Amino acid sequence: MEERVTVGRIGRPHGLHGELYVLSDSDAPERYRPGAVFLTDEHPPRRLEVRSSRYRQDKLMVVFVGISNRTDAESLGGVDLTIATAERRPLDKDEFWPDELVGLAVQDPDGRPIGAVSAVETSGPQDRLVVRTADGRETSVPFVRELVPEVRRAEGLVVIHPIEGLFNPSPD
Repeated sequence: MEERVTVGRIGRPHGLHGELYVLSDSDAPERYRPGAVFLTDEHPPRRLEVRSSRYRQDKLMVVFVGISNRTDAESLGGVDLTIATAERRPLDKDEFWPDELVGLAVQDPDGRPIGAVSAVETSGPQDRLVVRTADGRETSVPFVRELVPEVRRAEGLVVIHPIEGLFNPSPD
């Protein structure tokens, strides 16, 4: 099966006619245009086509084809919406998809190994790389050029400038 990525999560219904709040993880505003198709993360996945979408008080509201009442809408609450990785928008030179960073080795600018990226946190005002060190500790590193000067995807490598205290064990 093709690789898929999550681009949103269905929230609670709004009203009686199948409209749903959707928490979008996509930075492509056109992602939820009428006619857009998603697969759910359910087993087996459902195919959902957008009938209409709008913003209400800065919240995305979506109606899917075939979901015409509150009961149908409630059955979708908490379900993730996915697309094929090939459907993602093209990236600029200094942009990265979070799932492409997970698993990359981490080293300092002098080539000393630090660990590996175990997760990418994208909530909040600043993205963060979660780095698991060789001894199993995890450290959250703000994904800013001053601390992460290089990402070499082709080499499977992230270079992190380890400022004092960033990876040192905390005193007990």
